[in-house]
Amino acid sequence: MREFRKRCRESVKSIYAITHDSHKFRYSSTLSGLGKTLMGTLPAIFYGCTAEDLASSAWAVAEEVRLNLTKSIADQEIESLDIFIFKDDDLRLLDCYQRVEKPAEWNGGITSSPGEIIVSVCANSGILPDEWPLIRSRGALGNIKASLENERRNTPVMSGEMHLIADNRHPDISEISLRPLVSEIYLRSICCDFKGKAYEGYPITDVRIYLTNINAECGILENTVKNPERILNSGKLRQEDLEGFNDPGLIYLELEEELDRAWTKPEARLWCYPSNPKNDTPGSPFTRLVIEGKVGGTTYFWPININRGEDGNGVERNMRYIYDIRITGKGSTDPDVPVDADNMVIKMRTERWEEKENYTVGF
Repeated sequence: MREFRKRCRESVKSIYAITHDSHKFRYSSTLSGLGKTLMGTLPAIFYGCTAEDLASSAWAVAEEVRLNLTKSIADQEIESLDIFIFKDDDLRLLDCYQRVEKPAEWNGGITSSPGEIIVSVCANSGILPDEWPLIRSRGALGNIKASLENERRNTPVMSGEMHLIADNRHPDISEISLRPLVSEIYLRSICCDFKGKAYEGYPITDVRIYLTNINAECGILENTVKNPERILNSGKLRQEDLEGFNDPGLIYLELEEELDRAWTKPEARLWCYPSNPKNDTPGSPFTRLVIEGKVGGTTYFWPININRGEDGNGVERNMRYIYDIRITGKGSTDPDVPVDADNMVIKMRTERWEEKENYTVGF
């Protein structure tokens, strides 16, 4: 720690160098909750540095920044915060860093050098303070990726940032909204009605609901991903990919009940990272919601390209895609081949991921 403080005094650009396994962490997040805010004044500079360290450094002048951090989903918790402050200039070099281990009890602060700055906050990163790779600039932080396999429902990775001026002429509290990297694919209701078909009256049995062609990684400050580097459940459900998850239920659900003409509310809430390829190609396929089941003992698939309608751009960050589906015909024999429009009636609603009142959808 003495050596670390010495380095802090010598240069704001220095930060601990550590060995980094690029596959070790994969996460992202948001700090907000309806009626719930986290507030604090931010002191200090690197992890373990104090205001005295800062005052004795080459900066000579230190400014206190006051932040109000909010999260939009009340039941999502914040276990830790990593706060980075960068100079807002062409180089965007690191100015200071602080780790907050117990945000709910935090009433401290962080101090930056005066002037225009960028404040970047990451919650629930899953990365310990001494495990962060070399971060000397905003660009280096932007290269850190979160992994969908490591996400947890109660503590998703979240992040947020803002540009502001640190000086005593701008004493107002600055609000940063922490947003999850993930989006939610919510299958709210589903039924099947084979009226007029040779198999009218047949139920769909052994129903499984899952996502395919899922972007596995997302930069912790990233909003869109044009070409995912690693894909989970490529083309179909893959057991080896499910086994890599802390919580396989993030992308997979089995229904106990059969599907028939009565509406079923499966409460299927699946998660995925942004994925915005322009075209559906083998290297950059569209993310799909797949309904799998048996009709008369034969397995069929009803794949749906997520948010790929007239105005859709694929899966974006911190969104909810809410589906109500009526199946009217047999599906595809390939989970990667969408069915004809005549065999499904799909209602989809898109909204920012935050708590909403219930609403109804008519067919």
